[in-house]
Amino acid sequence: IIFMSFMDKFVSIAIGLYYFAYLQLTSSSFEAMVGSGTKSLIIAGVIAFKVYGISFPLLVGRSLLRREARREIKSASEETSTTTNGKSNGPSSSAARRCWILYGPFQSARWYWSVVVLGRKLWLVVATSLWRGKPMVLGGMLVSMFALWGVMNYLARPYTSFSREMAHL
Repeated sequence: IIFMSFMDKFVSIAIGLYYFAYLQLTSSSFEAMVGSGTKSLIIAGVIAFKVYGISFPLLVGRSLLRREARREIKSASEETSTTTNGKSNGPSSSAARRCWILYGPFQSARWYWSVVVLGRKLWLVVATSLWRGKPMVLGGMLVSMFALWGVMNYLARPYTSFSREMAHL
């Protein structure tokens, strides 16, 4: 399939935008939840945090765990379908195309890594919000978090090579 349907493109773009805006949306909702004094803003923050901070990573995990998407991830990594200009079409099923942005830059063995990235972003939001008034504790937390993330990326090596990643684009 060369062209995606309009709805597949729309859903893919929405997932991608939400994925990249996740840190800001979660941070804003968490700040409203813990940093405000009015009851209505706290309630709005709790609802927004549940929607942005918790529900989206669960939905991403669910969409990547679907049998059809997992099959597509394996087949897309084993053989890439190409057009006449040599660019990759990506997966062929609509379910896998919708979450292509979530697993495309990662190796097929690390298809779940976008959920790990969302978890790291959530951890960053919670840590910076809870320890904002204590700069020494916050600095120690951030240094240890970034060191741990670096070690995780080094050991897992989840990302595909640069040339293969560019072929996905």
